[in-house]
Amino acid sequence: MLATPAHLHVPLGGAAKLQLLTSWQGTPQQELVALTWFHPEQPSQSMQVSSLRERQGITMVGLSPLGQELWRARIQHDGALQSSGLPPFDDPRLMQQVLANLQLASWPIAALQPQLADAKLIETASGRTLLDAEGTPLWRLTHDGQHSQIEHLALGYRLELHLITRETLSTVTDPKEQP
Repeated sequence: MLATPAHLHVPLGGAAKLQLLTSWQGTPQQELVALTWFHPEQPSQSMQVSSLRERQGITMVGLSPLGQELWRARIQHDGALQSSGLPPFDDPRLMQQVLANLQLASWPIAALQPQLADAKLIETASGRTLLDAEGTPLWRLTHDGQHSQIEHLALGYRLELHLITRETLSTVTDPKEQP
């Protein structure tokens, strides 16, 4: 991995790390997902997560079931990371994990592989698995249609996701670029 700001390097378990990508190289997309977070030592949390992926950066917003903004994270193309939120969502490390889960789950594997240190992301019949350098599973995505489950085996939590909507956004052409 190239020398980049430390906040872009997200620990995944053991020595494994993901250097966050700072932009989406495909057609811009907006997505809304219902998410439930489970951890054996804490109460579950349910929310909706809206994400916008574009060349200029990535923005994610977590909303309570009643629509209150719980947290917001933005990573810009230049690597600047901004995050804010209500406790416990005000911890920047949590925002790094949220961004890492989004990228591991939905970015092309070919784009992610060079961003991984001491880990390998593989496609499986039912989703994806992240393995450490010894081949031990650290993270697993399984999906069945609109429903997905992420198990972060190294950190001990699970996410259940239900895709509500995904839109491909048309790109706006700068009028100065038109003939």
